Amino acid sequence: MSQHRGQPIAGSRTLGVDLDALSIADKAALRLLVRADAATASQLARLVYRRERTAQDRLLALWRAGALERATDPRSGRGTAAYAYRTSQATRSRLGIREPRASSLYLRHTLDIVETVCALAVPDGPDAPRPVQAWLTERMSADLPGRGIRPDSVIALQVGGRSCVLCIEMDEGTQHAPVIRARLAAYGRWLPARAGWHLLFVIQSEQRARWLRRLGSWHGPASLGGRSWVVRLADLSARGLDAPAAPVVGREDVVPLGGLARDPARRGSTAPVGSEAWSELLGSGGGEDLSRSLG
Repeated sequence: MSQHRGQPIAGSRTLGVDLDALSIADKAALRLLVRADAATASQLARLVYRRERTAQDRLLALWRAGALERATDPRSGRGTAAYAYRTSQATRSRLGIREPRASSLYLRHTLDIVETVCALAVPDGPDAPRPVQAWLTERMSADLPGRGIRPDSVIALQVGGRSCVLCIEMDEGTQHAPVIRARLAAYGRWLPARAGWHLLFVIQSEQRARWLRRLGSWHGPASLGGRSWVVRLADLSARGLDAPAAPVVGREDVVPLGGLARDPARRGSTAPVGSEAWSELLGSGGGEDLSRSLG
C-alpha cells in the first residue's frame, strides 16, 4: 500500500438527513463509498450520477448534512479545491457497517484505485456496452485469486465476445523488490489455474514500469508468462481499454489492455459497473451475482 499522506479527513458531525429518504443515486453513492473508502465527485459522476455538476451538488448537500466527510484530493494541483469524500461515522453506524475504514493516510492510493475502475468502466460511446461486469474491492477480493493474495481490486471485463479477470495491484512506487518478488511468487502459484485471469500492476511512471519488468525478468515465475502486465495510470485515464499494457514476466508484445480479454467464456452481468442497473442494485443494498463474472 502507498503511504502518501493527504490532509486528514474532517471528523464526523451529527447526521442531519434521513438516509431512507434519499434518492437511489445518493444511496448508491454512499454504498460505493463504503466499499471503496473514498472517491471524488468526478469519479462518482462517472460511476453513479452521470453528470459532474449533479455529483458536486449532491455530495456537497450530503456533506453539509453530516452524511459524508471530505478532504482535499492529494493529487490536486496547487490552487485547486478538489475534494475526496467518504462516509461519516454516523452514516456507517446508520447503515450497520462495523468494519474499520482504511486510514486517510492512504487516500491517494484509494483514489487511484477508483480512477482505474472509472477508466475501464466508461464505454467508448453512449450506446456501447459497459466493459466492467464486476468490481470487487480489496476487502471483497481477499484470497479470491488464491490463499494469501489480497489484490487492491478484482475486475471482470467483457470485451465483445471475449473476457478476462484482472487482479489490480496499485503500485505507487514505494514498495521494494522483496515485497514485489513475494507478490509475483504468490500469483505464480495460483493464477495459472484460473482461465482468463491476469495480474495487472497499475503504476505512475515509465521508470517504475521498466523497473517492474526488469524485476519480473529476473525473479518472476515462468507460470506468469502472458499473465502479468503493467500499465501507467495516466495512459488508462486517457485511453481506457486502448492503454498499452506491457508484460512483466515473459516476452509477449505490448498490447492494448482490452486485448487481454482473450477467454471465450462469457462473463456478462445484468448490472455492469457504472450502469443504471448497477446503481439501482447498490442503492438497494448491493448483492451482485458474481457466479458468472468471476468464473
